Amino acid sequence: MKPSKIILPIFLLLPLSVFAASGATDTHFNATFFAMVSMIVVLIAANGLLANVLLQLAFALREKKMKNPAKQNESNTAIKSILLFLIFLLPALNSFAQEAAADSTAAAPVSQMIGGIAKSDFYLLTGIAGFLFLVMLVLILLIRMMTRELRGVPFSTSLFPGLFKKNLIDSLNNSVSLEKEDTIVLDHDYDGIRELDNDLPPWWKWGFIFTIIVSVLYMGYYQFGGGPNQVDEYNASVAKAEAEQAKLLSKSGAKIDENNVQLITDPTELANAKALFANTCAACHGADGGGTVGPNLTDAYWLHGGSVKDVFKSIKYGWKDKGMPSWDKNLSAKQIQDLTGFIESLKGSKPASPKAPQGDLYKAEAAPAADSTAKS
Repeated sequence: MKPSKIILPIFLLLPLSVFAASGATDTHFNATFFAMVSMIVVLIAANGLLANVLLQLAFALREKKMKNPAKQNESNTAIKSILLFLIFLLPALNSFAQEAAADSTAAAPVSQMIGGIAKSDFYLLTGIAGFLFLVMLVLILLIRMMTRELRGVPFSTSLFPGLFKKNLIDSLNNSVSLEKEDTIVLDHDYDGIRELDNDLPPWWKWGFIFTIIVSVLYMGYYQFGGGPNQVDEYNASVAKAEAEQAKLLSKSGAKIDENNVQLITDPTELANAKALFANTCAACHGADGGGTVGPNLTDAYWLHGGSVKDVFKSIKYGWKDKGMPSWDKNLSAKQIQDLTGFIESLKGSKPASPKAPQGDLYKAEAAPAADSTAKS
């Protein structure tokens, strides 16, 4: 029995064995994984068959070249150029696989699964299938070239010999030359104006077909494949932003943020914060907080909330639409907390020339009343 008759059924049965192995730990049938593994096995088998045909053609071509060695160098040059193209493409495929793996481990991803399998496995299987498909195309091209050589058809070292027979733009648009326009003239005649039956450009038709394929894949992934909707993407982006913010805080060693800021009342810290206020905030809010370009900080009206957390957040992130800069890059979290405490201490003071109130009236939330029935 020929080895090919034994190897081919083994390749074809390989998807079943892979599924059986995975079923030992998971009884859920994953159609996507099974289909991709089956496609890879079919591509391996097809490449094996094509490689066998190529080998036989190479033997036949060698025998023919032995009789006519003059053309041997010309043929070898073309074949080597194709093989070199394939070899140089390998690093690019490897780079693509690494980028795909990096994407699959990005922080706060929307989903770690595609079609029921891990993203890293999906990208790996897709990369293998794409590489095998490319190898198959190269093998087919080599077989075609060797077959033409054996038939005595003039050999061309160009991969696409018909592409540059005319202008590149004309080739892309499938244009008809002026000398041959009579072959596509329609019977319509409007006051001497004739109509040509020009076909749509190939790039446009293939682009349209590509958009249809992408739309089918897009709908399949987002509607039926568990792809994220807009709410999931929003929640993922918020989670990612929070993770990046926590990472930034951990790197800078700052433990204070708008969620745990505390109101300072220590006179020494307030005195330091007053000097800091004079250097950073007095230009817009006045030395006494009464407001100049910026709003009055001593009254009960606030544009963006008057609580300790609100004031801390306004200093930290700023309000660019109101001309308020962000200070998180220039001040530490402790300094922003001190400034917040000093601004809170200005409430109810009487500046010399207070600015008119701006924003909404802010009322601090009252503390919960003590339970009179609680046992002491």
